[in-house]
Amino acid sequence: MNKLMKSFCIGILALSVSFLLLVNSSSAQSITLTLGSGQDKPGETVSLSLNLSDSNSAASFQLTIEYDASMLENPTAVRGSSLISAEKFIYQYAR
Repeated sequence: MNKLMKSFCIGILALSVSFLLLVNSSSAQSITLTLGSGQDKPGETVSLSLNLSDSNSAASFQLTIEYDASMLENPTAVRGSSLISAEKFIYQYAR
């Protein structure tokens, strides 16, 4: 996979997540989900940060990330320090 293809794939991933806006129904407070960007050489690992603003008011959320499997393989999610300290977990499965 060349650098342009990987950048394109990351762009599609970013677009698929960027439409998400979560609203806490009890307080009508907006919560925003943003996805970082990145690129690397073919065959290398690319890490992207997924950030949730005002995460203290969110008890949980669910999202689906769609991607072109011919351009990105073996996507995984890991908990960052904020999720670890808040004792939050990630459940993931592949379709």
